[in-house]
Amino acid sequence: MDSTTRESPLSRRTVLGTATAGAVLGLSGCLRGIRNLFRDEPADGFSLSVASVSPADDPQAAAVADRLESALETAGIDVERETLPQSRFLRRILIDHEFDLFVDRTPRLADPSALYGLLHTRFDAEWGWQNPYGYSNVTIDSALDRQRGRTGAARDRAVEQTLESFANDQPFTPLCRPTAKHVWNGDRFVGFDRHPLSERYAFVDIESIAPDGTLRAVVTDERVTRHFNPLGIGGRHSCSPIDDLLYDSLATTVDGDVHPWLADSWAWEDGTATLTLRETSWHDGEPVSAEDVVFTYDFLADTSMDSAEAPIPAPLYRGLATAIADVTRLDDHRVRITAEAGRAAAEQAFTIPILPAHIWRDRTESAEFVDVETPSGATVAVVTDNVPPIGSGLFTFDDREEGERLTLSRNGDHFTTTADLPETPITTLEVTVTEDTEAAVAAIEDSEADLTLSALDPETASSYTAAPPLVTHERPSQSLYYIGYNVRNAPLLNPNFRRTIASLLDKASIAESIFAGAATPVASPLGNPWQPASLEWDGADPVTPFLGEDGELDVDAVRSEFRSIGHRYDDDGNLLVRS
Repeated sequence: MDSTTRESPLSRRTVLGTATAGAVLGLSGCLRGIRNLFRDEPADGFSLSVASVSPADDPQAAAVADRLESALETAGIDVERETLPQSRFLRRILIDHEFDLFVDRTPRLADPSALYGLLHTRFDAEWGWQNPYGYSNVTIDSALDRQRGRTGAARDRAVEQTLESFANDQPFTPLCRPTAKHVWNGDRFVGFDRHPLSERYAFVDIESIAPDGTLRAVVTDERVTRHFNPLGIGGRHSCSPIDDLLYDSLATTVDGDVHPWLADSWAWEDGTATLTLRETSWHDGEPVSAEDVVFTYDFLADTSMDSAEAPIPAPLYRGLATAIADVTRLDDHRVRITAEAGRAAAEQAFTIPILPAHIWRDRTESAEFVDVETPSGATVAVVTDNVPPIGSGLFTFDDREEGERLTLSRNGDHFTTTADLPETPITTLEVTVTEDTEAAVAAIEDSEADLTLSALDPETASSYTAAPPLVTHERPSQSLYYIGYNVRNAPLLNPNFRRTIASLLDKASIAESIFAGAATPVASPLGNPWQPASLEWDGADPVTPFLGEDGELDVDAVRSEFRSIGHRYDDDGNLLVRS
């Protein structure tokens, strides 16, 4: 359907449907003082909670949440501000779903396939990064289904329609995309400017000048030393490359394109791909086989492997994996994959890390000893820290000191040593945790480290200039900062209400003041080459323009906007729920 003729997600039927659902769902939500939507008697106002991690975990997310709190209060809304440690924050959002609004960074959003698991209705009852917002919209579902089923130019057009529908409905609100700037010592390594450091290929397509091949990296996030579960939600941030270095996937991304990796090759015929695996071993010496591939995709759908009363899906990769309908073992080194989606989306599912069945099969039992409540329970697989991690990747786990350091060693038996692929020149990867960006840069300047694996903080990124032999490189991050909405709760299930909230924040001011200019304001969750021209930033938000100027809200304009979507104010300036 052409984007100019398709049904608007804000049609009368949709708005009436969401308003009706809000009257039911809101009764058990976080909001207080909600009125019956079918009566004409105003309530005493209501309250919204705004959550973020602590400033110690992410000062920018906390600062944006503070600004959102102030904007909502200016609009006449009572706000309960919650600042939580990282683990409690993730649990509140991804497991318990006990929130109204939050500010955070998205998972890695490099391809449109990532939006399917985040937004499709089929995942609204699951946990983890499968639709944590409880979002449901038939127009968006249809758009997601179309883009997932198509390839080439047809997929490009479908993605454009999806993003335009997204912008109209605001299931979450993209704010800004930070700049990922890194520093390294050019006298020891060359080429870290070729690929995003969140991807494995950045550690292959480089040259080492260091005599011993040791890469000494520094990070500001100690979680890289604590958690090694590729399915866990409380471990490293999505921009960490550690999983990609410890585990192989059937395919890997290079400059946005999918290329064979653990799979030597594949051939498509009538929606089915036959993949041939390279001969390689797990880090414990066991051979990698077709059985491991079949196990991995089955395991993502149900980590209990049919041992629980209901399936317990993995909190990560589920949305991506549903592009594959079936995986069948043909022999020890060949599998047949039947796609549920188009070829492009299915090949994105080839980038999921492959797990050793002989280890993860023993992690299907219930994790009742862990205080985690999900719709269907939890298994050991989703809560284990997975130490030591056994993968088949470029590097093997050597040692770690929690909160201090991590050491990985090159896997001398990796298939890149014999296949027609570049081999990593890094013999040892030593990761050291530093207190902050200033300490990380100082370690590089003092020749105590070679690379800032964590991106520089915004203040430093906007001002730091390296002197030879140090080198800097920057590129847009693959994740962005955003406002998340719990649309299970009225009035947040109303897209008009969400759009108005989006208009309360000056994204350009946030990028300039909170991120010191080291971020770009955005209206689309995907950047180039996927962002349509209609959503490009041209001095103002093309969909939800700021209701003010230079970061200052126009109170009259804000009240007028809320009144235009059916809300009222009492004599004290408190916003009342829509009649």
